[in-house]
Amino acid sequence: MDNLVQALAPIILGHLPIGVTVIDPETYAIIAQNDVITKTFGQCVARPCFSALMNRSTQCPACELPQALASGEARSTILTASNGVPVLVNWIPLLQGTKRLVIETLIAFPAPTAAPPSPDLHGPPDASPSRPGGER
Repeated sequence: MDNLVQALAPIILGHLPIGVTVIDPETYAIIAQNDVITKTFGQCVARPCFSALMNRSTQCPACELPQALASGEARSTILTASNGVPVLVNWIPLLQGTKRLVIETLIAFPAPTAAPPSPDLHGPPDASPSRPGGER
């Protein structure tokens, strides 16, 4: 089963419609990323997540990675990425042998688009001419 999971992991990550990184929590360096991250932010491996994804020189003030590590439970918050798009960021702590890692997922909230006008469910007004006597 472990071999199957290892074989499927890259395939699954490649098909997720969300950004996924693996972070070294000691340095905040991204050690792996999926295609969504590459297409959105370029090559981020070896760069700190706060620099590569949020265009910051220091850790994000709202970062919950330390809390996720301390509690051993996933944490989430909404941050604004370096491209100006709000993103839901999730931090999922992992213990790989003696190495601690964090999976970080980013789900973008694209700018809302104008909603199309609601259709008139009653149809257009009756345009038939009136008959003599007010009947239609």
